[in-house]
Amino acid sequence: NGYSDTTAEPVSIGWSGLATTNASRVAGAGAELAGNDFGYGHLQHVLSPYELTLLVEYYDSCVDGEFVVWEDLEQGRRTAKSERVGYFLNVALAPLAEAVLSRPVKVAYSFYSDYAIDPRLGQPAHALFPHTDREDNQYTFSIQVAFQGEPGADAHWPLYVDQLETLPMRASWRQQPDRSTTTAVYLVSGDGLLFQGRSHIHFRSPLPKGVSRVANIILHYVDSDFDLRHYKERQWIDPDI
Repeated sequence: NGYSDTTAEPVSIGWSGLATTNASRVAGAGAELAGNDFGYGHLQHVLSPYELTLLVEYYDSCVDGEFVVWEDLEQGRRTAKSERVGYFLNVALAPLAEAVLSRPVKVAYSFYSDYAIDPRLGQPAHALFPHTDREDNQYTFSIQVAFQGEPGADAHWPLYVDQLETLPMRASWRQQPDRSTTTAVYLVSGDGLLFQGRSHIHFRSPLPKGVSRVANIILHYVDSDFDLRHYKERQWIDPDI
């Protein structure tokens, strides 16, 4: 697709995301976040294989039980917002987000996004269209929890982030940014990307050939002094803030 595959060095936190994190590893991730041009940190091994297995079983049971009810037929995914386990992870990983960001944050909401080749979803794009996020998505922590593909298929489905800040900051679909300013981040299951999706366009190209499923749990945080109640009141007037 012609986009850059250069990224800052990922930082492994050693499957300690839900436990006491290694201070030096977290400090390294924070230094990466502060040292790049567009505020992102690629964290490896946020969740362990055991935790990932439980998450996949849980979300699959939700789909079978019709708990994940919103089917995004345009982008080819199933989603769920702030259900019990997603919200638990949102809260549990807040200290890690704070340590990497070097600032106090609070939970906004979780969002499960499962792209799958499934006849029930029709023949959609299976892509994440270029966009910027709402005010309550100040810091986005996207963690891959599942990946399925044929032998020999591409092992990753990169998330692209524009290095340039996009103004005005609004929730909006955007034009795809120039290749020269866009960086691809390659995650494997258990890895996470912590970035500022409100001010930087991000997107995914259509699923690579041979890849049948990629699922992510996306955890959103805001600064500790952000007034979520007032935001919701303002959002009734202007949904794109």
